[in-house]
Amino acid sequence: MLSGAQARQTGKVFRGPGASKYDDDDVPELSSYQEECLRKAKKYAMEQNVKIAVVRNSIVQQQQVRLSEFLKMPKRLYLYENDAV
Repeated sequence: MLSGAQARQTGKVFRGPGASKYDDDDVPELSSYQEECLRKAKKYAMEQNVKIAVVRNSIVQQQQVRLSEFLKMPKRLYLYENDAV
């Protein structure tokens, strides 16, 4: 199954009601407050991205340790009289 970013897109693309307000060339400048908010939002997003990556890596590492510990455990094979061929 393809994710949304990988899916093949077909059909026409329509501009929404806000799209006709601005062309690519005449996008309004951000105020200093808006620029500061945008900078903080980008910084927060990067911090969260790093945090999630660290958590994922630690989970994978824990799983690998548990698997290696399990594989080191002695295994016993029990055969019963009815199972013997």
